[in-house]
Amino acid sequence: MSRSCEHQLLRRFETVVLLDRKRPILLLTLGILLLIPGHLHGSEIVVEPEISEVKVYINGAEVLRKFKVDVPQGRSRIIVQGIPSQVSDFDAYTSQRGSDIRVVDTSTVTRYTTEPFSEAILEIDERIEALNQKIRLHEDDLKSIDMELKFVQKLVEHYPTHNIHQSTDVATSVDIADEVLNLVRNRSKNALEAKRATSIELRNSNTELDSLEKERGAMGGEQRRFTDLSLGIVASQSSTTEFVVSYFVRTSSWRPRYSAYLDSNTNKVTIFHDAVVYQRSPEPWNEVMLTLTTANPRRIANPPQLFSHFVDKQESVSAVAMAGVGSRPRETLSVSDADFAEAAPSVETASFAYTTVFEPNEPQSVDNNNSEHGIVGLGTYEFNDVKVTTTVIPRHDDLGYLAAQFTFDGQFPLPGGNMRCFVDGSYVGKVIVSTINPNKEVSLPLGRDDMIGVTLESQGGTKGREGFFRNRKVEETYFLVTIQNHRSTPSSIEVLDYYPVSRHDDVEVEVHSDATPPDKKDVDDRPGRLAWIKTVGPNESWKIVQRYSVSYPRDSDITTSYNR
Repeated sequence: MSRSCEHQLLRRFETVVLLDRKRPILLLTLGILLLIPGHLHGSEIVVEPEISEVKVYINGAEVLRKFKVDVPQGRSRIIVQGIPSQVSDFDAYTSQRGSDIRVVDTSTVTRYTTEPFSEAILEIDERIEALNQKIRLHEDDLKSIDMELKFVQKLVEHYPTHNIHQSTDVATSVDIADEVLNLVRNRSKNALEAKRATSIELRNSNTELDSLEKERGAMGGEQRRFTDLSLGIVASQSSTTEFVVSYFVRTSSWRPRYSAYLDSNTNKVTIFHDAVVYQRSPEPWNEVMLTLTTANPRRIANPPQLFSHFVDKQESVSAVAMAGVGSRPRETLSVSDADFAEAAPSVETASFAYTTVFEPNEPQSVDNNNSEHGIVGLGTYEFNDVKVTTTVIPRHDDLGYLAAQFTFDGQFPLPGGNMRCFVDGSYVGKVIVSTINPNKEVSLPLGRDDMIGVTLESQGGTKGREGFFRNRKVEETYFLVTIQNHRSTPSSIEVLDYYPVSRHDDVEVEVHSDATPPDKKDVDDRPGRLAWIKTVGPNESWKIVQRYSVSYPRDSDITTSYNR
């Protein structure tokens, strides 16, 4: 494809898409310029509060430090010392009592001590720091790939084929059109392959980081590096204010332990239930209020995705260039950190064709420091009467995934991002959420549901041939899914699976008569995606039969492709 043709295509895209964005880009730029402040000036207060509360999870612990300080009127800064070096600014949160105080920015600063420090500990700390940097690069790569896929999609949507070339030579125009389509196909295919590879690398890096952090915690010894949490404060008047700093450490955990005693004279069994707490963080827990929870937070708590499965003959397989490019009908909610800024200023919100602009009514201060994150409360959103459902994908794993479903009734879109999720006051993990638009259905992932049991048993699917002259091959899939509700209350269960979708007339998919009919087909507009929905009673089970066969010419083979 010639550079002039590609240049023409890009210019057409700029004309169609970008001109409509001049106004929002201008307003957004002005808004950002208005939000660029100077450094916070004022007094500095240094504190090293004792640990007051600790909530211990199956993997990790949430540590709370409470302290009171005399905050002067105007701007000031509180330096909280003694926090473990493994704590990042994302894992640390603050709150305060009083409507006259606002936390306007937080940052973490590494402080080095002069105590003896082993080379082994130094080496593993350097590896942890390098892995954190690698994870951030992977996340940036995924964002760049998503932007590239959206760009390719806009090219296809906004540039008609007949405008690619103005030549009167039909054959030449067709050739150029083919080149453009090949360009789109190759770019999207390469981007999808890169996204898949980067996602795998990101997952592996997170797993390696968890392992290193546990290894570092088990090494003990003197800690050379500490973290100081810096809080920028604005107070309308002087007052004595109580602050709460909480952060998550991954080097602590607990496990249950039982002791059972049988009295054969009375046939009486006595069981003692204990908890064994493992505390490997570099800070002591002295006289703290301890809470133990069975929640098991993970870095990523999103459930797995079930894709459509297409059946193709191997000799005629063609790549689907735009597979996976586009938005999902069901979106996921994103909530700001407003709950950590109780005295947040009012915010004006405006929505345009391509952007949403948030404008605080008071000046904000964010330093130009890579380790600092400014905090601006953008709003609080409450939803009542949500529907709580457990989603099960038995072909993928034997786990249930809890989700809250409701309709977002806000006026403006909410941008996507990272969200920490809690169930009944216990942290269940982090989810990555996409943008949600007004009046859209929301499904908010809430981590695993350990009270739902899932089993998948093969019933003996077969392979063979059929027909009078055995001129066709047949492959049968046959299994039984059993769902067990271990709760003492009813549970709403959604089971997801698929029927393969044929894209060839001589490749046939047949659903057997004894298969359990699904309640929904083509779920979320994904061909072949099925859903069975039922409210399962307390301690009851539910069985689903999945059985289908695929037949195709005996001189062909079939292959399966996936489409989001």
